[in-house]
Amino acid sequence: MLFHLKHDTECHLTTFVGRTQKSGPDDVPAVSFRLKLTSIPNAVLDLFSPSIRHTAYMAVEGQEQLPGVEDSTPILRSKDLKHWAPDTCLEGWTVMVARGIDEASALQMGSCKVDDFKFDLYEGGFVDMDFRVGTADIDEEGAGMLWSRQKRKVFATITAPEVPEPKESPIDGSVDAFKRDHPNATDMFAAGGDGSNEPPPQRLTHEAPGPDDGNDDGGHDGEGDGEGDSPDATSGEANGSAGKRTARGNAKTRKAIAEGLAAAGATS
Repeated sequence: MLFHLKHDTECHLTTFVGRTQKSGPDDVPAVSFRLKLTSIPNAVLDLFSPSIRHTAYMAVEGQEQLPGVEDSTPILRSKDLKHWAPDTCLEGWTVMVARGIDEASALQMGSCKVDDFKFDLYEGGFVDMDFRVGTADIDEEGAGMLWSRQKRKVFATITAPEVPEPKESPIDGSVDAFKRDHPNATDMFAAGGDGSNEPPPQRLTHEAPGPDDGNDDGGHDGEGDGEGDSPDATSGEANGSAGKRTARGNAKTRKAIAEGLAAAGATS
């Protein structure tokens, strides 16, 4: 958590300095003043360092720390450790100083520099804190009001600047972006066209059966049956069978002629 003061925290305005400050080519009015808070819990030290409080203070020996409750460190470890000044400089804080009964009338100063923090450490777990505020976001009336409140009690509110939320970059859902972000992935878009790795479906065609289709084995002599037969292969097998039948017929003719010649020779 960043340093801040809750609404209308009671402070003492210890010093005030009116001055001028460069803003471009012109000198503009500016102020510096110090605010002091007394006898506040030493837990405020945690806003400036994660270790200084437990370095300067310790808990009561044997005291049980309740879960969910901020640990108590009331005992000052050394009587010689009386002051601490962190090297903290805050820019852009908003400081409001009440000057009426409602918040609308308060003196509001933006773009403030809050620095030069000083702590006085006391036994019992309490500290005094004072710091300097500087700003040029003030008019003559506001500067006069602060000047008139010197050495007096004021009610101040200090808030940290808002941290802008990180902007989310738009999501690139293109194929090129996917390939860039996943260089080792399978190109799913090229495989299936629909974002899957399945190959595209095969187109089925239905053709009319040819003369050699079916379970009739006539004219094939049992050859050419099996998977993978194509119409061209079937036609080739049919032509081969017809050639075999022609060859057998020619052989029978030659045999008959030879037998006839032999019978004629025997008669003569």
